[in-house]
Amino acid sequence: MGGCTGCNLCARHCRPGAVRERRTLWFRRRFDPHDPITASDSVACPLIWVEVTLLLAGAPVYVGASREAVLQAAAAAVMRLPAVHDAELKNKRVSIVVSGGANTPALARQLADGWRGSVTPSFIVSDERWSPDRSLSNAHELANHLAGSVFSSAPILAPTMQGDIDSSAIEWSRALEGYSPPVVALLSMGDDGHVASLFPNLNVVSVGTNVAICRESPKPPPTRISLSMDYLGQIPHRFIVAIGSVKCATLRDIQAGCGRPVTDLSPTQWFLDTAATGDPQDD
Repeated sequence: MGGCTGCNLCARHCRPGAVRERRTLWFRRRFDPHDPITASDSVACPLIWVEVTLLLAGAPVYVGASREAVLQAAAAAVMRLPAVHDAELKNKRVSIVVSGGANTPALARQLADGWRGSVTPSFIVSDERWSPDRSLSNAHELANHLAGSVFSSAPILAPTMQGDIDSSAIEWSRALEGYSPPVVALLSMGDDGHVASLFPNLNVVSVGTNVAICRESPKPPPTRISLSMDYLGQIPHRFIVAIGSVKCATLRDIQAGCGRPVTDLSPTQWFLDTAATGDPQDD
């Protein structure tokens, strides 16, 4: 049985923002009326009621009409996580991994704007560019997004840019060992399918089990410190954000079975906009 096709018969019955069946045709689908995380993708029809779950690399997908819709949906999904919801209500501190880029720091700000607890989360950057230029720092970028919010004083754990990169990586690895394990990772997917500073077909040097040094990044600067795939993979919830048409080709390759660092991570939830899926928005 198919989902809503966007026909005139039932278009007026569809929930706003529903993912219609004529979109994202390259995704595999399953139908599960008991899956709460895809409630926003439900489609109401005068004849049938179907819960449509889009799957990519085995994980459910949310598709939003705009960047703002995607970030709002991702923030709501984070707040629904039992560990985060419990922390907000009982004023406990939880740790959240956040990557750099234009989207996930903005997602962290969305969380801040809706936060009602008196104890803020602590944040761990997913990676850091090895450069004295603070404008390139993911920690600095995250702090700028959180400025003026209830998260403005939230702790941010990041590598230091002092000394040599090997010593900094060892220091960060030790700091992570004594830090509260993150409950969720909010990671942007790069155009080539990379996450953090873990790039396709590029070897990294492991520092312990939780940190990796990248010395040949295809994007400047070439040298970076990153959380390792092992560390990221142990985080219970791994949310991937991919926004914009430049992500479409890689997402199609992933759906066709091609491996990328993002699939090595085994995401637990994807958040895409319609441009990333290659489908135009509804008229």
